[in-house]
Amino acid sequence: MKKIIFILLICFIMIPGIFASDGWRMPDRSWEMGIANIDFGFSNNLINLSDVFQKELVIDLDKLKSGLFINLDLGVTPFYFSFNSKGNWGFKLSAGIDAHGLISLNDKMLSFAEAENEESDFAVSAFADAQLSVFFHIAKFKVTLAPSVFYPVVYTSPSIIYSKKDSNNGTDLSLDYKLTVFSAVSMAPGSTGDVTGSPGFDLSASLEFPLSEAIGLKKLISFLDFSVGLDVYNFSLVPSLLQDYMEISGKIGGDKIDIFNGLPDDLFQMDDIVYGQKDMEVIRPFRVHLWADWRPFKILGITGTFGFSINNAYVESFTFEGGAKARIDLGNILIVKAGAGYYDRVWINSVDFTLNLRLIQIDLGVNLRSNTLDKTFINGSPGFSFGFRFGW
Repeated sequence: MKKIIFILLICFIMIPGIFASDGWRMPDRSWEMGIANIDFGFSNNLINLSDVFQKELVIDLDKLKSGLFINLDLGVTPFYFSFNSKGNWGFKLSAGIDAHGLISLNDKMLSFAEAENEESDFAVSAFADAQLSVFFHIAKFKVTLAPSVFYPVVYTSPSIIYSKKDSNNGTDLSLDYKLTVFSAVSMAPGSTGDVTGSPGFDLSASLEFPLSEAIGLKKLISFLDFSVGLDVYNFSLVPSLLQDYMEISGKIGGDKIDIFNGLPDDLFQMDDIVYGQKDMEVIRPFRVHLWADWRPFKILGITGTFGFSINNAYVESFTFEGGAKARIDLGNILIVKAGAGYYDRVWINSVDFTLNLRLIQIDLGVNLRSNTLDKTFINGSPGFSFGFRFGW
C-alpha cells in the first residue's frame, strides 16, 4: 500500500510537467523555500585525495620546497524564500554565513632561498549577511538587483615578510610576521562579549540579454541560440567598521648568522599579544564576471565565464577568474552540470546534480580543487555542495 501511495504521489507531482505547454517539462515553481544549503571546499598542496584512502597517511615534506598552499571555503544559507511571477519579475530573501581562509606561504621562505622582502598570504574572514534580491525586465534586458547588509565576524590583516642574504661573513636572515585579527566582539581576557563596530552595505547586480534572439539569428539558425550577461558581486556602498583586535607579532632571524658557530640566542623573538581597539574598514571581495550561455539544443547548454576579483585581504588583491560549464537539462526534472574553472585563486572541477519533483528539489554537487590545474583532474582536494528546497 505504501508503494502504491508513493507511486501515485510521484505521478501527481510530475503530471504538470508532462503536459506543460512547452512539452515534456516540469514547470518552474512560483514560490519556494530553501533550507540547509551548504557549499564546502578545501584544497592544499600537501595531501592528495588518493592519499586519504591509503592505510598510512604519509606527508611528503619535500613538497614544501614549492611553497605551502591551503584554502578553505564554507558557505551556509540556512533559510531563503523566493517568489517568481511567471518569469516576469520576482524577489528573494536570504540570510547566511560565508567563511574563507587562505594560507599561501612563499616557496623561497620555506626552502630558505635568497630573497628580499618576499611576502606571503595568510587571510581568514567570515561574514554574516542578509540579502534582498529582485529581478524584472526592461525591454529585452533581465535586470537583477541584490542589496545586502553584512557584518564581519572575523577579519585578518596579516603581514609576513621574508628576506635572506648569504655572504662570506654569514647569513642575514629575517622573517617578520604580524597578524592582526579583528572581530565583532572583543577577544581580550575578561571582556564582556559585547558586539562592537557597525555593519556594511554592498550591492550585487546582473544584466542578461538574449543577443541571438534580438538580432534575429536564433530565428534563422536555431542552433545559434545564446544569451550574454554581466554579473557584479559585492560593490561596496558603505564599508563595515570593526574596532576590537588582537595582534600577534614577532621575528625569526638575525644578522651575520654562522650556523657552524651556533645559533644566536635571540633567533626566535615573539612579542606579547596585544589587545586593543582601532578603526578598520572592511569590505567583501568584489567580482565582475562576463558570461555567454549557448543553447545549441533544448537539453544542452554551455556557459563560458571570464572576469576578475579584488580581495584586499591578499598581498596581490587582483586576480583573473573564469571557466566553462556544460549543462544537460532533462525536462527541468533532472539537471546535470559539469565544469572547470579558476575562482577565488583555486582551480575547481565540479559535477552538480539537480532532482526537481516540483514540490521538492534536491541539489547535490561534488568537486576537486587545487592550486594547480593538473591536480584537479585526479588528485585534487574534495569539495561538496548540498541544497534542499520546496514550494509550488
